[in-house]
Amino acid sequence: LWQTDEVRSRRPHVYDEIRHGLWFFAETLWQTAPDLLGELRSRAPHAAVVPRFGTWIGGDLDGNPHTGAETVETALREQHALARELLRRDVRALARTWGMSTALIETAPGLGDVEDAPSHLNDDEPYRRRLMSIWERLGRGTISARELRDELDVVDASLRSHRAGRIADGGLADLKRKVEIFGLHLAKLDLRTHVDAIREREPRLLETLAAAGELQRRHGPEVLDRLVVSMTKTVDDLVAADELAREAKLDVQAVPLFETIDDLRNADSVVAAYLDRSPRERLEVMVGYSDSGKDGGYLAANWEIFRAQERLAELAEARGVELTIFHGRGGSTSRGGGPIWAAILAQPPHATVGRVKLTEQGETVSFKYGLPSLAYRNLEGAVAATLLTAVPRNVVEPGRELMDSLAADSMQAYRAFVWDDAGFAPFFRSFTPIDELSLLEIGSRPASRAASGNDLSSLRAIPWVFAWTQNRCLLPAWYGAGTALERADVAELRRLHQSWPFFHTLMENLEMTLAKASMAIAKLYLRLVDVPERFNAIEEEYDRTVAVVLEITESENLLDRHPVVQRSIALRNPYVDPMNVLQVELLERHRAGDSAALRPLLRSIAGIAGALRNTG
Repeated sequence: LWQTDEVRSRRPHVYDEIRHGLWFFAETLWQTAPDLLGELRSRAPHAAVVPRFGTWIGGDLDGNPHTGAETVETALREQHALARELLRRDVRALARTWGMSTALIETAPGLGDVEDAPSHLNDDEPYRRRLMSIWERLGRGTISARELRDELDVVDASLRSHRAGRIADGGLADLKRKVEIFGLHLAKLDLRTHVDAIREREPRLLETLAAAGELQRRHGPEVLDRLVVSMTKTVDDLVAADELAREAKLDVQAVPLFETIDDLRNADSVVAAYLDRSPRERLEVMVGYSDSGKDGGYLAANWEIFRAQERLAELAEARGVELTIFHGRGGSTSRGGGPIWAAILAQPPHATVGRVKLTEQGETVSFKYGLPSLAYRNLEGAVAATLLTAVPRNVVEPGRELMDSLAADSMQAYRAFVWDDAGFAPFFRSFTPIDELSLLEIGSRPASRAASGNDLSSLRAIPWVFAWTQNRCLLPAWYGAGTALERADVAELRRLHQSWPFFHTLMENLEMTLAKASMAIAKLYLRLVDVPERFNAIEEEYDRTVAVVLEITESENLLDRHPVVQRSIALRNPYVDPMNVLQVELLERHRAGDSAALRPLLRSIAGIAGALRNTG
């Protein structure tokens, strides 16, 4: 490990990212998800919840020039190949262990009559013959998911006919759960594109939609049936997406992605107009935490997402539409990150009724799903919380008017500092390693979308958060919150913290971020800026936010109620702090033209990101 470099020498291609994503299916999800479903059904046999997986690796065209028709085809091909490989492995394992003989039992008629095995081979062992036939057909790709389910049902019924129910409830039941969850494609591939590409009828998008149509006709709608429209603003954006899909002979549902504060406020009116022009029984709507947080700050973004879900749920109920909210969460708190259990239960009671879809991005996938035990616990939390949302709840929400005020005050403070001050952008570029992040070969996607307005507007939310994480400010996750909370009655805020899941989760995540931040370390980066006085506002707002959070939680120190996490951060900081000291020195040298500083600088970025457990 000491002799392994911490940074890549070459930027990964989309194909590398596809293979990386598939690793988690092969190594952890393939077994943990069926195990969880088996446990769920043993306790709640009639529960309809089934965890299923999706991905847009290879299908996300939003700001990534390296994705297109070829990557969509590659993603689906690789997913199918891995699914067949894993299924064949499990089928063969059953065939090796099942030697039940017709000399002792009477099976279902014709069970062993298959054409894929010589008539003399295992002629008295029909289960082995049937399984080897399935194994052969999987290898040739001549069996569909429906046919595979039917085959396994035939085997199941035959076993139970001669009192072999325990065998059916063992390895066969596990295999049937895998087919139910993963099918023959592992995960549904979503397409995503920016609304500008739809409006301009971008050739790359048209080519991708046409290729997706061919793949859908070959494999069925279960592998691909969603087109996410980033930065949706009007109903015309969705209607145009539907029109392009029809031209490509692609049967997909356009999924609006509302990402800015204004767009979230208008989400229900856009969706209502869409339902008027294109009635349907089911609808999926995506809400974005990243760009809304970048637009209006942490408190305002979370509250506007909460309110948008409420209005969408009311609309769906009035129209008789089954609504699924798709949460575009990132790893960091400012991008919707945090414990999945608490995040689901903090949503409006009527917006998540047994259905929820969410993203797990970046390094959080490795942290949460890299080991089987961790994968199981994270899936268990998501499934358990989703089940609870299906139970009627009388959740008291006593702070609606107060939250309106808090969101407005925090957004005003945040935007005054970030968006309304002409001097902020140059300060940000010198105070953080934002420009240097583009030199780190960590992903196929560029740091910015195609230029649209000033540089800060086109900058993606991930590098925006990543840069503030590096200098230990973590500003997007808390700035403006202190100003707003300080103006409210502390007793009322304490009551909300104790009684309202939404506000409780909001404060818990805010406290965690404040504990990770360090103004003492951030001050070191003032050597890089021309106007260091601008940092005074950051430090004052940080102190203000810490003070009011401690009052609300009635604690002496941050994370006093979470001593394990508190100790983890305390033990980590003495190791990561020196990396920040080195990074400031290396940034100075690199910006002065010292080429030898680049590689160590990139290693410092990787080290700090690893220590803080998220990049953005």
